Amino acid sequence: MPEIPAGFDFEDLARRGCDLAPPEVRDRIRVRQAERERAEATRIDLVGHFSRLVARRDGLRVDRAWTAPVRMRIEQGPDCEILRFLAGSTGDGGHPLDESFVLDRDLARGVAGLSGKPRPERVQVRTGLPGRRDACWVDPVDVEAYLREHRPDLFA
Repeated sequence: MPEIPAGFDFEDLARRGCDLAPPEVRDRIRVRQAERERAEATRIDLVGHFSRLVARRDGLRVDRAWTAPVRMRIEQGPDCEILRFLAGSTGDGGHPLDESFVLDRDLARGVAGLSGKPRPERVQVRTGLPGRRDACWVDPVDVEAYLREHRPDLFA
């Protein structure tokens, strides 16, 4: 596979490809670009708490725990809005984090502890599977503050 030269401009390549596409394809590309830009405008970085699980005879054990940045943003899904969590590879062969949840009143009120249950100690973004993927959670206070800023209507 050829090596990509340092400083290669992928954005320029995408722009030229869009300009050369047929009009109907170009329109779809521009709609997707606008959706991505709207989602990026709502993005914040959170502290993600990761753990790598291993299976032992006596059950699951945490082999390693660490923190790393996790991006959270609101996106328009096919049928509804979603709250999406993204992070790069979690290291040591871990899989990238890319998890989404339906963004609705139940989610917002549950994270804030307004659903008749106490506020959760953590928002479990992903459950870990030994040898397959790392577990990840974020602080519910951060998620609530974000939702109150970007979607206060969910708390009304």
